[in-house]
Amino acid sequence: LSTAPPKEQGVFETRGGGGVLRRFRTREEAAARYNFIHKTQLSWSDIQRRGNRRTLWAHTLKACTEGDLNLAYSRALSFNDRELLIRLMKHTGPVFDRVSGETRQRILTFISQLLDDQICLDICVTWLQQMQQCPRCATR
Repeated sequence: LSTAPPKEQGVFETRGGGGVLRRFRTREEAAARYNFIHKTQLSWSDIQRRGNRRTLWAHTLKACTEGDLNLAYSRALSFNDRELLIRLMKHTGPVFDRVSGETRQRILTFISQLLDDQICLDICVTWLQQMQQCPRCATR
């Protein structure tokens, strides 16, 4: 036996993101909502506006797999998400020799913030060692 209350006639229910139950008056309204959520491609500005970390990570990882580390770091830095940047730094390892001077400078600023907060010191040391050995880092 089900302990759930009986459904109202003409009410359609769907489970949204995070298992949230949503009710709609018509089947078409429920289908339209489902199609919007599951078939819409999000633009970069949508991701930033919504703050969806999983989607942001997917876009960042896609740029990495395509070999565009400069784009991956630029996006992650513009979102200003410490956890995402640390995750990206762990994923790629030191990449000072494969990013632009501006991105390199922004990464250094982020590393200095991590050092000030005494967070992820092992990552910071590895990156700083690579920067010291990088010939592109000496020229600005």
